[in-house]
Formats: sequence, structure tokens, C-alpha cells
Amino acid sequence: MNKLVWLSLLVTSCLVLLTMPALAEQDCVGAGKLVKQGVALGNGSGEEESLYRQAIEACPSMAEAYHNLGVVLSKRGKAEEALGLFQKAGALKQDPAFFVAIGRTQLELGKLDDSKAAFLKALELDARSVLALQGLSLVQERKGDVAEALATLVKARAIDDANAMTHYNMGVMYERQGQLELGLRSYERAIQLEPGNAEALFFAGLGYQRAGRFEESARTLAKLLQIKPDHSEAQQAIGVVYQKLGDLDKAEVALRKALQLDPNSAVTHVNLGVVLISKKQESLAEEVLKKAVALDSKNAWAYSVLGWAQLELGKYKECESSLQQSLELDATNASAHNNLGVLYQRLGRTEDAAREFKSAARLDPSLEVAQKNVNEFSR
Repeated sequence: MNKLVWLSLLVTSCLVLLTMPALAEQDCVGAGKLVKQGVALGNGSGEEESLYRQAIEACPSMAEAYHNLGVVLSKRGKAEEALGLFQKAGALKQDPAFFVAIGRTQLELGKLDDSKAAFLKALELDARSVLALQGLSLVQERKGDVAEALATLVKARAIDDANAMTHYNMGVMYERQGQLELGLRSYERAIQLEPGNAEALFFAGLGYQRAGRFEESARTLAKLLQIKPDHSEAQQAIGVVYQKLGDLDKAEVALRKALQLDPNSAVTHVNLGVVLISKKQESLAEEVLKKAVALDSKNAWAYSVLGWAQLELGKYKECESSLQQSLELDATNASAHNNLGVLYQRLGRTEDAAREFKSAARLDPSLEVAQKNVNEFSR
């Protein structure tokens, strides 16, 4: 009887061992379906997260479930937790996409060497991975090697010339190297490929402004604001462009809109102050500029423009104080020196005025008003 019992137990054990792989395979098939459901949702919701967690519980070897759960958590700002999941996925399966995710997260966390290693691993698995090349270029740029970063992006462009992000990143790198025109061409290509690329539109708008191409800058920034009307920096930038174009009313509207979006921007307050002075509304300008220096007490430009407003208002004592404060923060501010010269000229302090005009002309030879004042004093 005992022999029959033992024989029965042995047979049962063998059957269990034979059926375990089949059951495990069934679990992983089911887990795969859960992952597909999560991908179909793709909204980063708690439901999507739950599907991936169920998949991992059912099939702990399913790398995709770890990766996708990491993506969900990463979108919620849980970088450290996401990194652990990406690393688990990479350990289970040598997929370049997993190592790109590892590299991106480590870059976000400031772990540049680890990030570089992850992107290189992705490239080892797939030498034509544009995402890995883009990530590697960002690491190189963060490490201060802009030329190497640009060379890496050129490789990415050679693989896929239709990738808007590659062209946008190239534009940034060209600008970092002082090659504005090449940067603008790259931004233009990125916008051609992806008309709604907000970053490319913004940087192109700023680039056109720096190049003195104000009409193009205004059009480009206007396109961006159609897509993102709450983009405070774009509102501020287009206000400056309108001011350069001489449309002061449009400039004021744009800058006030920018301040509604970001009331704590000292730069926007200063730009609005410049516009108000140009509109001969110096009292309003002074009020706005006082807010600017309250927001940023180390802003030399803000004190300089505040001094200009006070100069126009005839508040000479306050004007001198503001301009001196500006020069204490930045002794190379040519406009502050010139305005101080105008103040001293009005006060009859001829030698002090001549000194300040000369300083302004020396610091900024392109400042025509300072050179004009120097010439007048030399007669």
C-alpha cells in the first residue's frame, strides 16, 4: 500500500513539473495582452499603470512591462523609480530602446557618465538609433563639448534627415558655437518637418530677433503663440520685436499679456518700461521699473532703464542713485554711463559729463548717441 502511495505522489509531482512551464507560458501570454491594453490606453493614467503592474505580477520576466511602467512613472516626475524599472527591463532584454530610456533618465538626474554609458550601449545594440545619438549629443553638450555634440547630431541627420528633433538640436548647437545663420537654417528645417514644433519656433523667433530680422521674428513668434497662447517668454519676446519695429501699442499689449502669464518676470517689466518711456509715459514706466528692481535687485539693466525714466521726469537725485546702482552691478553698461553723462550735463557738471560720455563711447562704439555726445564736447 505504501508503495502505491509513493508511486502516486511521484506521478503527481512529475505531472506538476511538466505542466509548470506551460502554465508560466500561459501567464506570460496573458501578461502580453495586459501590456497591449496599457499601450492602447497610453494616457499615463492609474489604469494604465495598473495593467503593467498586473503584467509584471503575472510574468516577472516580461521586460516590456517594466519599461512601460517606467515611462508612466517618468511622466509623473518619479525619475528614480522609473530608472530602476528601465534598468530591470534592460537586464531582462537587450533592447536599445530600454537603454535609451535609462540614458535619458540618468541625464535628467544629472548622472552624465552613467547616461553616456547607457546611450553607448544602445548604439552598440543598434548603431542606427537616432534616439541614442540625440541623447549622446545632449550628454556631450552638458559636458561642455559642443563640437562633439554637433558631430554626433550630424551622424543622426545622416541616418534620418526627416527627424525634426535632430535639426532643432543642431540649431541649438550651432548657436552655442556662435553660428547663428546655420542655427536658423536648422530651426527652419525642423519647423518645415514639424510645423508645430514649439521649441524650434521659439528659438527661431529669438534667432531672427538677434539677426535683426524683426519681421520674420514677429511672424514666427506669432505662429508659436497660436499654438501656445500661454507661452509667457514668447509673449515677452514678441513684445520686444514689436518695439523694435516701432509698433509701440502692439508691444505694450504683448508685454502686459506676458506679465499676466508671469507677473514675476523682471525682464518683462524692464521691457515694458522701455516701451512706456518711448510712449512718453515716464511716470507709468517708473512704477513698472521699480517693480522690476524689487523682483531682481541685481539687475543692472533694470536700474539703468529706471534711471532713464527718472531722468526724463526730472528726478535727478533718484536718477543718479539708480544709474550709480546700475554701474555698481555692471561697470560696462554703456547706456548707464551715457545717461549719467546726460544727467551731469543738465546739472552743469561738464567734466563729469564728458567723462561719462567717453566711457560710454569706449564701452560700446555702436552706441551712436554716446559718440554724438563725445563729439559735441570735443568742439
